[in-house]
Amino acid sequence: MNTGKTNSIVLTEGPSRAAARCCTALALLLAAPCLFAQTPTSIPVPSQLTTANTILLVNAGSPINHTSQEAYIAVYQALLASKRFTLATKPADAELVLEISVPFAVNPLCLKLDIRDIKTQTLLWSISEPIGGNTSYITAVRPKYMLTAATDLVTDLNALASGSIAPQPTKK
Repeated sequence: MNTGKTNSIVLTEGPSRAAARCCTALALLLAAPCLFAQTPTSIPVPSQLTTANTILLVNAGSPINHTSQEAYIAVYQALLASKRFTLATKPADAELVLEISVPFAVNPLCLKLDIRDIKTQTLLWSISEPIGGNTSYITAVRPKYMLTAATDLVTDLNALASGSIAPQPTKK
């Protein structure tokens, strides 16, 4: 016979269980600032970046051939000046491949360096630096701006080759 009444069981927490949940929540709230305040002094990079001595620089291209050639020359000169790596002329002699490109879809215009493992062609890291001056094509590809961006790229590469990179400071 159906009387229209439903049987329900109400589950309630005991006082000790509710107190335990409150204590856990309070501990997490108090610990949160400490957890976020901990920043590593350095960030590890793929080991190939620290052990490689010989690199192959390749021109990965650009929509405008003259620009990619100018980028290649500027990065090549910056690598020679840094004296950190030996530049190979064929893949068989290199440990890493550095692909330089000037992606025009990016604003501001920049130099992009993709670093690949020579054996697996795995992308290990990518670095980009803005090309200074006006972002228009005519101004941006002037050699002094290209060389400055190339020098900045090589400085970033040498920091990676040292084994770690410093975390970027947070803006306040």
